[in-house]
Amino acid sequence: MVAPWTSSPLLVLVVVAMLALQGYAGATPGKRVAGVAIVRADTRRPAGFLAAVLRVVAHLLDAILLIGYLRPLWHAERRTVADSVVGTVAVQTREPPPHPWFARFRHPPSAARSTVVSVAAGLVCALGIGFSTSYTSSGGSALVLDARCTFDAPGPGVAPTAVSVTLEESWSTQTRLWVTRDEPQEPDPVDARWEWFDPRPGNQRVRLEATITDRQGGDPFTVVQDPAERADTWTGEQVPSDTARVPGDVVERYPDGWSLTTRMLVDGAEVASCTTTDVGPAA
Repeated sequence: MVAPWTSSPLLVLVVVAMLALQGYAGATPGKRVAGVAIVRADTRRPAGFLAAVLRVVAHLLDAILLIGYLRPLWHAERRTVADSVVGTVAVQTREPPPHPWFARFRHPPSAARSTVVSVAAGLVCALGIGFSTSYTSSGGSALVLDARCTFDAPGPGVAPTAVSVTLEESWSTQTRLWVTRDEPQEPDPVDARWEWFDPRPGNQRVRLEATITDRQGGDPFTVVQDPAERADTWTGEQVPSDTARVPGDVVERYPDGWSLTTRMLVDGAEVASCTTTDVGPAA
């Protein structure tokens, strides 16, 4: 699930700052670089914060079949629908008259100061492009866990031959400019893969069960499935191998270490068991 932009205080601050610049200075850094300012159609001064917010909302009308964004092609003042609704107009200038609230703080026009502001706006735009371009890297591995297994003699029937227990580990990072952060990942599961030999042509059932507990043997969780639901069970007829998987969201319930015991049952009777030893904190 993608988090809404309002969940990031920094992003909310950036949006508010851009709206404030649009409303009181007439232009965001991008408009400053392009030499465009948004002003009131009647006074040719910046329209204020509220008008900047309303203009963004009114752009929803412009987005309908893009008609509003194409309107400047034939409108005498090159106004979008949002501009007409809010009472603003886009003009070609980097130095619009000051907003009435800040008129007394306005310095006389200076080419040097204007150039500095424009260069700073360009740097802000460059940083924005850099942070909007991300590089994602990911990978994974399987950690083979030590396991002690006991195989009973099942006679001429199904005979287990090998068991391997692995913990899947995956990672993903996202880099924007010099900032790298870990991306959220689904919890990693633990797999116990069994192999067996089955010489019989009958319809015997083979089922694997897995129980995970903390190191002290408390708080067990047993993965027991209904054999009728193949997606959630481990049964088979003359199947040479199968895997008992403990989901990652179960594994992460034991952050202080856990152990895993899997059992192999043939026609409901246990023929083998396998327990991991000295498992450290879950990854």
